[in-house]
Amino acid sequence: MVAVDPDDPGHAHLVPGMSSAAKMVTGVGLALMLTGLWVRAVSRVSATPAVRRRRRR
Repeated sequence: MVAVDPDDPGHAHLVPGMSSAAKMVTGVGLALMLTGLWVRAVSRVSATPAVRRRRRR
């Protein structure tokens, strides 16, 4: 974000920080990553065999 003095346009400075669009994209990416990790964890738990495997002869 840029702050400009209306009386002196030559006097301007940058305000540090992320833009709202950058924050939104970061938030969406983080939400997708956490959802993917949660699905992976749930699928590993449900993929464990509930019944005993047959013994090989």
